[in-house]
Amino acid sequence: MPQPVVAKLIDTSQCIGCKACEVACQEWNDQEFTLGTFNGSYQTMPDLAHNFWNLIKFNEYETNGAMSWLMAKYQCMHCVEPGCLKACPAPGAIVQRANGIVDIVQENCIGCGYCITGCPFDVPRLSPTTKKVYKCSLCSDRTSIGMAPACIKTCPTNCLTFGARDELLRMADTRAAELKADGHTDAGVYNPAGVGGTNVIYVLKQASEPEKYGLPKDPSIPWTVSLWKGPVKWLGTLVFAGGILGTFFHYVRYGPREYKPLDSEQGRGGGLMLATDHKIARFDAAERMVHWMAALCFLYSALTGLAMWSHKLFWLAWVFGGGPVVRATHPWVGVLFTLVLGLMFRRWAADMRLDNDDRVWLRNSHRYAVHAEEGLPDAGRFNAGQKMLFWTQSAFTLMLLASGVVLWFPEVMPRALRLLAVLLHPLAAIGAMGAIIVHIYMGTAAVPEAFRGMIQGWVRPGWAAGHHAKWYRETQRRSGR
Repeated sequence: MPQPVVAKLIDTSQCIGCKACEVACQEWNDQEFTLGTFNGSYQTMPDLAHNFWNLIKFNEYETNGAMSWLMAKYQCMHCVEPGCLKACPAPGAIVQRANGIVDIVQENCIGCGYCITGCPFDVPRLSPTTKKVYKCSLCSDRTSIGMAPACIKTCPTNCLTFGARDELLRMADTRAAELKADGHTDAGVYNPAGVGGTNVIYVLKQASEPEKYGLPKDPSIPWTVSLWKGPVKWLGTLVFAGGILGTFFHYVRYGPREYKPLDSEQGRGGGLMLATDHKIARFDAAERMVHWMAALCFLYSALTGLAMWSHKLFWLAWVFGGGPVVRATHPWVGVLFTLVLGLMFRRWAADMRLDNDDRVWLRNSHRYAVHAEEGLPDAGRFNAGQKMLFWTQSAFTLMLLASGVVLWFPEVMPRALRLLAVLLHPLAAIGAMGAIIVHIYMGTAAVPEAFRGMIQGWVRPGWAAGHHAKWYRETQRRSGR
């Protein structure tokens, strides 16, 4: 027999602010003693906390010159369509049970805080000690064996009711009708459709202004979270798959870029000579070290980021030590990557400036792609494509850093910034990884010997003359040849 969906009904018209439900919640869940802030309010706490999941809000309002209260019990709403569940990247960390309760499985939580951003009611809280997220579980340990939540059992005014959701919705409608008959014409039921309804239902005297009770008027899953978990994921899949397949078919169709060895490179038998005189220094040891440090940091950040990108890729997290380890190390490696890229920028920025020849090259880059570059301007140490990669990756890195810092500390960052960051971060990552796919292809299969230049630091004169003719002439001029 299927388990009925349960709910909690809160009739705010009967709440007297006794806080018995707060005490019951703290005791049942073995929470530490919490002392109020004494900041001029009757509320126990200014807001929810990782160790305080149930708060009676005291909202003052004035009617006909007299002060009155609009008190409301504030906790997880157990949405029918939970934003926290949609945003959570860790499989099994947030679950929606058969009876409708939305619960956090602590052993699976990685402490990323995405659920904090995904929740339109701003309920989940991150513990600074355990680095886990906590919220009201609707006493799932009690309800699973047929008991009511602890707060229900202790309420002295019958403000709280627990039972089957359909029955409680009928009771709520009946109670709202009674309040209207008593002169409260604005009375109604708070069960917002933007989240599919909630399993914590309110009866409000002033239903048209739920903000007076500390409740959002029209809550819904943030559109940035919906974009991130929908179209942006499709875009990422398209970019990754398209980049890999595109480079593969390009190689099949056009093959590697060849160059003609110079006569000075030819030995008596026609083979290529490897004498020191026929090597040109391409990158010094410091440049190569910085490049490969950046590559390793980028690879780690990309793989661990993909682990938090999709449940299907979460197995990558276990390769690197598990979800909590990945959550802790991913941002630090991202910061290290930014610092290393800063060293690369300092080293190469002057060589990466675009000139008029580069602009002509870019306008005709399609000819380079199909190996028909006759008439294209000669390239310097870096061609225009490499320069564009450098500048776009620099921009993507700054976007990743800015949005990553916001996501790193979700408990202290403004909600508006977090909503922007959850969209900006994956978009920047998609762009950066898409560009790197092309970069790896061009530096290995498409342009043979380019990889050796970054490994051993030198290239053949013919390769330099064929692919970077302007730079080759400059090196020859500097060497007096």
